[in-house]
Amino acid sequence: MSTRFIFAGFISLAILALGACGKDGAAPPPESTVEGSLETKTPLLPPDGAWLSGDFHVHSTYSEDAKKQGGDDVKTLVQVAEKLGFGFLVISDHRTLEQTQDPDFKSDSLVLLRGEEWGGNGHAGAFGIQTEVPLIDASQPVNTHDAQVQQSIQNCIAQDGGWIINHPSRYNNPWIWSTTGAHGVEIWNSFWALRSREMQHSLLQGKIDAGYSVNQAVLDAAAVKDLGANRQALVFWESLLNQGQRLAAIGGSDRHMVVLPGRPTTHVFASRSTSAAVVEAVRLGRTYVTYRPEGPTVRFGADRDGDGIYETIVGGEVPTGTVPFRVAIGGTIGGKVDVIRNGVVIKTFSVDAAGSTFDWNEECSAGDWYRIDCYEPADLPDNAAKSWKQFILSRPLEDIDFAKFEFYLEMYYLVMSFSGLDFDFTWGTKLPTLLQREDFLRLSNLSFENDDWCRAAITSPIYVKP
Repeated sequence: MSTRFIFAGFISLAILALGACGKDGAAPPPESTVEGSLETKTPLLPPDGAWLSGDFHVHSTYSEDAKKQGGDDVKTLVQVAEKLGFGFLVISDHRTLEQTQDPDFKSDSLVLLRGEEWGGNGHAGAFGIQTEVPLIDASQPVNTHDAQVQQSIQNCIAQDGGWIINHPSRYNNPWIWSTTGAHGVEIWNSFWALRSREMQHSLLQGKIDAGYSVNQAVLDAAAVKDLGANRQALVFWESLLNQGQRLAAIGGSDRHMVVLPGRPTTHVFASRSTSAAVVEAVRLGRTYVTYRPEGPTVRFGADRDGDGIYETIVGGEVPTGTVPFRVAIGGTIGGKVDVIRNGVVIKTFSVDAAGSTFDWNEECSAGDWYRIDCYEPADLPDNAAKSWKQFILSRPLEDIDFAKFEFYLEMYYLVMSFSGLDFDFTWGTKLPTLLQREDFLRLSNLSFENDDWCRAAITSPIYVKP
């Protein structure tokens, strides 16, 4: 057995056992890939801004677990983000802003936002802040905790910051609290398929029995079985959207070590390349998420006044009545697009590898919302990948022995390492960087609902006036 084989196995097991877990005023960098966009034909975006790509959920050695797991210091994370061509980065270490005082917390090419991962019982990303947000005082009665969370959210807002509910359906740490005041939901944490351990309803019932307040969205999410925690997070988000709350779609790599940031990547439409503008973009819901930094690009717009210009983008509002919509997809290997209204798929379009654009009219009713799901073909390699797909899809997740589950994942990583998955020693990270081929990334983001497809992109909604 080669040294490379042994090393790959050791690192792979560590990844899965422990978790995959700027300079203001500069002009925004251009979007990496714009094939298929119609911006040269008719406007599809407002004129005052640009799309920036980045990651809202990355940990440095100022997070104790990332430090123990062989994570990287602030300087290395910034350099990696710069090399990836990010427009922004949030180093969201656990319950601290110490990382923002590091002398290497600086960049000439991307916006660095001050942020922390707030919480213990339920996590949130607080970013664009100047001081740490107070935590729940666990010594107080549990029936006061929800109000304390609201105080924390309002503290973040008072600092002109943004509040993202992180991994709301994590199996042992769901977001049970009120969501009032939040600006976004992390609907895509790490890899769609591989980080699949779900929240169980029994845990929520235990919280209720203990006297905690539990929101309806997390109860709705727990009703979804065998489709993974990210799918539950999507249900959590859509439940809140159906209740009338407007929340941006956010992706976070939750990167601790080994894997690159930007798996997934969040794209924000910002008026300027500044911290305040990135916060504003999230507050306005001008976001979409992709499984990798390079794409696909998704331009989803509406022509609210019928003049042929699609000036309303994600996060925006259109009137009731007949409204023209357009979605343009580029930078993809092909696939399909689902148009979703109020949580239900109403249209599906096929996408070709050269990029595709679709126009249609909608009869919009008060309070409706529309968003886009983009899929690429899983296009899995033979043998190991097919065996893996059969294994992960053949049984309910709650019946899996997770010790055995992680062993199977380790074996899968080992087999894939001989077919192109590789370790790169040139990124300057403490541990060698795990490079994932596109076919492996597609496998990692396999849709449990249809194993012919992988999750490629998810947009924030366009809303209809209430």
